[in-house]
Amino acid sequence: MAKELSFSERFGSEPTILVRAPGRVNLIGEHTDYNLGYVLPIAIDRYTKLAAAPRSDKTLSIYSETMNQSVDIALDGHLALVGEASHWANYARGVAWWLQEHDYHPNGANILIWGDLPVGAGLSSSASVLMGLLASLSAVSGWDIPRPEMARAAQKIENDFIGVPVGIMDQMVIGTAEARCAELIDCRSLSTTPVPLNLDAKGLSIIVANSGITRDLADSAYARRRRECEAALGAFKVITYNLELQSLRDIDSRMLSQYGSKLYPTLYKRARHIVTENERVLETVAALKNNDFEEVGRLMNESHNSLRNDFEVSNPFMDRLVDLAHETEGVLGARLTGAGFGGCTVNLVRNEAIRDFNRNVVRRYSEETSIKAETYVVRPVGGIEIERLTA
Repeated sequence: MAKELSFSERFGSEPTILVRAPGRVNLIGEHTDYNLGYVLPIAIDRYTKLAAAPRSDKTLSIYSETMNQSVDIALDGHLALVGEASHWANYARGVAWWLQEHDYHPNGANILIWGDLPVGAGLSSSASVLMGLLASLSAVSGWDIPRPEMARAAQKIENDFIGVPVGIMDQMVIGTAEARCAELIDCRSLSTTPVPLNLDAKGLSIIVANSGITRDLADSAYARRRRECEAALGAFKVITYNLELQSLRDIDSRMLSQYGSKLYPTLYKRARHIVTENERVLETVAALKNNDFEEVGRLMNESHNSLRNDFEVSNPFMDRLVDLAHETEGVLGARLTGAGFGGCTVNLVRNEAIRDFNRNVVRRYSEETSIKAETYVVRPVGGIEIERLTA
């Protein structure tokens, strides 16, 4: 195996653990996770891959082929951020920090990272790396951390160590997804429900289109949206005299209609997106159970309109990708996926229209913007996999 050879050449031993951590695409339910609402992502067949073996000391030695960089971390030393918070090595430091904080005291390890999951494209490469590192260090040390706990750990690392206020969706679907299914996640209870996707039977594919515009979750726009949601919730508490409201998840369409005019216009729009997006997630689940993919596509289109107009996290590049998709026969639905401000769109496309999609959407987008777009036809796969190579 080529990567095992690379591992042995770099570290002088054979790996004992192989880990595959998928990326994710969210079919629908954007910015609802940190508002304790509903999301419907899939784990996709683009992976962060890791090979690992134990060391005899307390050093974590990692080489990332993706970044062409290495890092050595003393596990018995002080663990803190070094340099830019978003630097990939800080994710490894964060994993070691969380394990020590929870009395796991990991052993030293050599780890090689590679894969085919694009970085910075909105396909959750950071959560994939975190989950992969957690799984690798746990397996090397002989622990079996339950996947939901691992997901909560990865979220806490991003929130409290890296300083990025992400929700739980990415980590949870990467850890617990079932093959050929989307995963309905209730971000309040953290309950998960597999929702079968009968794509092959219906002659459909999911295409991810990478806009070529990278975005950083730590930027001010993402954090500002979270603050605006918190402000909208606070306003609802005051207006309704109900201090028991815990999140915008607790606001329904009736309350929005009755009290929304009393909110500042921006806060009203942010709340309206969350309320209607939660409804769209549940409507999408119902449509999938009936194999009504036309309805799924319609809801995806509505979701993008809401993200563009109410939550204002799109941009002209993302909108153009979506508009070109709408102009292509055989595309049932198109929307930005992820936090926005760049990244990818997710598209529900009839198989016979894939060639037209690449010609009418990708080529025209590249001609109009001078930015090369890439597409990935993705399959819904199971969550993180750990393979032990030795007893």
